[in-house]
Amino acid sequence: MKKTMIALMAGLGLASISHAAFVLYDDFEGYSAGALSGQGIWEGGGNVTLVEDTGNNYAQFDGAQSSASFVNSTTAIDTATKTTTVFFRMYLPTNLVTGDLRAANNIGLRDSSLSNSFGNNRNQMSMQDTIADSSWDPIVAARDGASTVPQQTIASDTWYNVWMVSDTVANTWSMYMNTGTDDASSVDLLDASFKNMDFRNTTESGSVEFVFGNAGINEVLNGARVDDIYVDVGNSNLTYAIPEPGSLALVGVAITALCVIRRRR
Repeated sequence: MKKTMIALMAGLGLASISHAAFVLYDDFEGYSAGALSGQGIWEGGGNVTLVEDTGNNYAQFDGAQSSASFVNSTTAIDTATKTTTVFFRMYLPTNLVTGDLRAANNIGLRDSSLSNSFGNNRNQMSMQDTIADSSWDPIVAARDGASTVPQQTIASDTWYNVWMVSDTVANTWSMYMNTGTDDASSVDLLDASFKNMDFRNTTESGSVEFVFGNAGINEVLNGARVDDIYVDVGNSNLTYAIPEPGSLALVGVAITALCVIRRRR
């Protein structure tokens, strides 16, 4: 009996150990279609909506903006003098808009003591068109200090995994990105210019909030999507954050088996 329980517990541990440090922040499930602001942990203005797609909800940038607009979380992420990793998935559909417009879909972390402003962001990345013209040239870009320096071409219509690793001692952050279910330590599509970047704002009150933002510079938000936000406080974690369905099933089987054993005893 003891050997059976040990084996089941070992299986339970192995099923969850690779993702144990990441904690789900929000996957947008249980929300209603429409404006994201006012649902769950989200507030503010901005053209970010909640979309229901065959049982999988995600946040989506929509509409056109003529001025800066933000939606931010109200659940603080502890960052006091430590390394913290934020993981999420992002998707940039092909821009069907013509004319002198661009789609800049910004994601950032802002110190909780500050108001919504791009200048107040600590980390900031975007998936967007390269320049404001009628051609569609999708890139991922990031802020290194006050400048948008690192830029790299990406594919449209593809879900990307994004890792933001922040170091509040050095006031730097690194960004990693891939597709599929590989860890970023194995496959990283971003070059060295996305590593050890300076914070745009170094204010440190001990926590940050997740922010969706649009600069509003003659921009059209073309339906970029964000989903599955996870956080690991205190670690640089480059593992794929989303538990595999098989692992979740194994956990369920192990728990059921343990309940059966307890009843028989």
